[in-house]
Amino acid sequence: EQQQEETATTSAPVLYVKIALNGCPNVLSRFKLETFLTNEADMQPVDHPMLLAPGKFFYWVFVGERGTFSKTHVDVMGSEAWLVVVSGRKEWVMVHPHDKHLVMDGEGKFANLFDIDYARFPQAHRARITRFEQGPGDAIFVPSDAPHAVRNLEQSVSFTYNFFGTTSDSASKWQRMVGRVMGDNS
Repeated sequence: EQQQEETATTSAPVLYVKIALNGCPNVLSRFKLETFLTNEADMQPVDHPMLLAPGKFFYWVFVGERGTFSKTHVDVMGSEAWLVVVSGRKEWVMVHPHDKHLVMDGEGKFANLFDIDYARFPQAHRARITRFEQGPGDAIFVPSDAPHAVRNLEQSVSFTYNFFGTTSDSASKWQRMVGRVMGDNS
């Protein structure tokens, strides 16, 4: 997944790259985030035939130039995530998961959390929204279904992974979702 946009001062494209690390054992062997952030037994790997790597955690590296960003979104399949910045700085805007409906329109599109259009999203002022910066060595947790947007304040490199934890209802959400996709309505 790549995002490119033109800068105001040059015609050179600005690049923000997301690289899946599931097939990179040398990188993953050094990336043992679960050993100090949570008990690995509380995490369940993603397992679904429609996904690229069933039975795996989704490990990613994000590399982005200053000014690149991810639009407001919730993480893949309702998963939770950890993200650690290796270098650079990021600006985050995150909405409490229970307030997701306050920043989403009737078509399922999210407000731009960096510049909310309150005419289009009149209930957004009621949402519990947190803004913060993340720097090198900082780790953050993104709960399941928490809308968030992230902007690189300077060139940055970060590692993240998505998982389904047993400490929240994300595991049961995952099972319900798999049931719907596979046609099991029970």
